[in-house]
Amino acid sequence: MRSLLVIALTISILSTFMPGVQIAATFDPERLRVLDRRGTSILVRGNAPLNRQGKFDPEMIIEYIQRNIATESNNCTFDRLHVISLISASQSDESYVLGQEMKYVQDEIAKHKLYHRPIAGSWLSPPPFPNLDFLNHMIWNFWRPDDGAWELAKELKDLLLESQYTILYIHCMRGIDRSGLVAGTYIARWKGNASEIEIHQMNHDVGKREINWPARNALRWVLWKASS
Repeated sequence: MRSLLVIALTISILSTFMPGVQIAATFDPERLRVLDRRGTSILVRGNAPLNRQGKFDPEMIIEYIQRNIATESNNCTFDRLHVISLISASQSDESYVLGQEMKYVQDEIAKHKLYHRPIAGSWLSPPPFPNLDFLNHMIWNFWRPDDGAWELAKELKDLLLESQYTILYIHCMRGIDRSGLVAGTYIARWKGNASEIEIHQMNHDVGKREINWPARNALRWVLWKASS
């Protein structure tokens, strides 16, 4: 009995401090947010793009965005989906989603594209003291504690500018933590009028909670970089 209580307590503690542990999920429109529009293309964030049968379904995503989002600003007709998948290939549930995406893209290689950009976050938050800013620069240059989010934001901007009639769809599993990190980084790098409070509010609106602490730490580094 005591061992069962210990196991239950351990699971509870892990679930509290590691909210990024994921389970496979179907596409949830409530997690969808528009990050940017350029010409005839659009950049959005969301969760795992699986239908109710557990299959990767680009047409479902395109149809939903076309019907519910695209008409808000223009009458463009999207005909392709470029997926930026932030999930890991080493976790069973995430590797299943990634496998579904890879299989579909191989079959439909001329139309849809997949960019696998796994990201997790950072274990280290920036030092809180202004007089240690030199230390922040050293850590950034030698370690890159944003986990690649800063460069990914540049890649996303380039893809958006180069594409036509395309939906760029960023996702992790639940569309909260890693997607929140990358979305926040994109906004911090390319939309200078957005405040840190606005970025945190956007992420909270999506997940109804703060993004997990590795993503939050990496985003803090990004916000420091954007302001330095």
